[in-house]
Amino acid sequence: MVSIVGKYRYIALVVGMGACISAMPVELKVKSLEGAPLQMAGVGVPFLVEVTASGRDASQKPKIAGLDKFQVQTAGIRVYSINGDASTTYTYKVRVDSPGSFVIGPAVLSIDGTQSQSKAVRIMVGNKQVIDQAYAKKVRAGTNDAFIELSVDKNQVFVGERFTCSLTFLGKKGTVKLEALEEPKIPECTMGAKTGPLTGSRTINGVHYESITWTWQLFPKAAGTIVIPASGANYQVEQEANDSLSFFSPFFKFRAERKRTYSNAATIKVESLPETKAHVDATGIFKSFDSKINPSVAQQGEGMVLLLELEGDGDLTQIKTLQLQGMPSALKWYDSKQYVRDTLGVHGLPVKCFEYIVQGLEQGSWEIPAQTFTYFDVSTRQYAMLKTVACPVKIKLNPATKKTLSSEQTTSPILSKEPDKTDDVLPLNTWGALRPSHQRTPMPWWLFFVLALLPLLKIALDIMRLFIRHRADYFKQQFAFKHARKKIQLAAREGASQRVHIIFIELFADRLKCAPSIVSQEVIEQALSTRGFSESEMRSWQDFYMRMHEKAFFALSRDRSEKDSLFNEAADWVKKLEKVL
Repeated sequence: MVSIVGKYRYIALVVGMGACISAMPVELKVKSLEGAPLQMAGVGVPFLVEVTASGRDASQKPKIAGLDKFQVQTAGIRVYSINGDASTTYTYKVRVDSPGSFVIGPAVLSIDGTQSQSKAVRIMVGNKQVIDQAYAKKVRAGTNDAFIELSVDKNQVFVGERFTCSLTFLGKKGTVKLEALEEPKIPECTMGAKTGPLTGSRTINGVHYESITWTWQLFPKAAGTIVIPASGANYQVEQEANDSLSFFSPFFKFRAERKRTYSNAATIKVESLPETKAHVDATGIFKSFDSKINPSVAQQGEGMVLLLELEGDGDLTQIKTLQLQGMPSALKWYDSKQYVRDTLGVHGLPVKCFEYIVQGLEQGSWEIPAQTFTYFDVSTRQYAMLKTVACPVKIKLNPATKKTLSSEQTTSPILSKEPDKTDDVLPLNTWGALRPSHQRTPMPWWLFFVLALLPLLKIALDIMRLFIRHRADYFKQQFAFKHARKKIQLAAREGASQRVHIIFIELFADRLKCAPSIVSQEVIEQALSTRGFSESEMRSWQDFYMRMHEKAFFALSRDRSEKDSLFNEAADWVKKLEKVL
């Protein structure tokens, strides 16, 4: 009786599981970039949306409702097959730039010829990302190797007002090395001066971190809300030697694991300027506006330099050339150049200079009137005006235009009709017009040939240098696949699956003749597409690239068999790429 009941329970369990699987062949999840479940996404901080489809044929990309409202980037495709049961996971990197409650999904796609869909997911977006409590506890315990902090000095500004944005990378002292940092890209702002890197140190929860900080000056172009998105950084973490080899560890280098981390985001509210009928030249805080002319006394048509100096805190590079106001008709002027002075002004602020060329057309005493500069003062929230002093000038008559009586009556002695009665005839010159003043020593022939060969030697050295550089690039490109195979074999012997990603990045960089930092997933896929890769081959490559990426930055699996499979597949891909690249 017990066995019969147990049998029926087993059958009911299997039927129930089958019903669940058939009812939910598509699953949609929201995770952080580290793979932790999200309780709340942060404004401007990217997160992952994963759609997993269970079925033998899920080759078409899913259609996810509501995803078109955000900034989305395809992160990769993974295909798993276990005992004939296949599953495909599509991953997207998503960024939301405004707080609120949003619904993502359902995800709809075709599986084995049948339309299936997932459940929708509601995601809250706040000022800061909130992840799973277990992962958050790990972060608070100081186990993170590195992280990035993004900060701004103001949360609310006016259009054209300067504010600063700082990125600080913090890594564990002695073990973390920064490789690359994504600089913020904010099209809503004009980028000003950049300072850094500035190094320092900090202790957080008893862990010592070394810090590197960069700072940018930003000037918003229009009113509204600006979201400074999260920036990413690639870094290396030195791993200690295995305990079984601790005796030999002094003879081996520490292995480095590549990782990636992201910063928080920041939101800036930009207010529009108050309405005014006056022409506004700039926004900021300006202290002085001076003028001077040199020389102050000149002849007709002679150029004089008028210099206007504006000292203040604002977007000086975007201030256009000021038009001179009220200039008398007797003075002709045109702008010459504008620049920001190297030294600070008397108030300790930057100084922008405007130079003009002034010419006097009429003789007399004239005056360059006072010039005005109108701006919106962000400290008082009112419009203000600065004014220069007037510059008097005196224009004299140009002697070149004056004809005197003496010059008109002067007669050339050659044209004079009256013969010259003086007899100062010099002796006949028998040496010629080029009589040598002293005897010169001729240049030695060997010195002449040496001087003549120096330019030829310089040209030959330049040609040789170019030839060596070209041949080095040529050999690097020709032997790229051979070197890639050796690196894969070495990584397989050491079990370093995280190196496979950088090996392929360097392989594509050598073959495409570009820097490794330029090679991305999009660049690789474009290169393969132009070389005739089919859609199925492209999906296989995307799956392989995603698993390489996971090994390089997330290290999700430590299964030896899976690592061996990755190395074998990497060697196969080198053979395939050698035929098309």
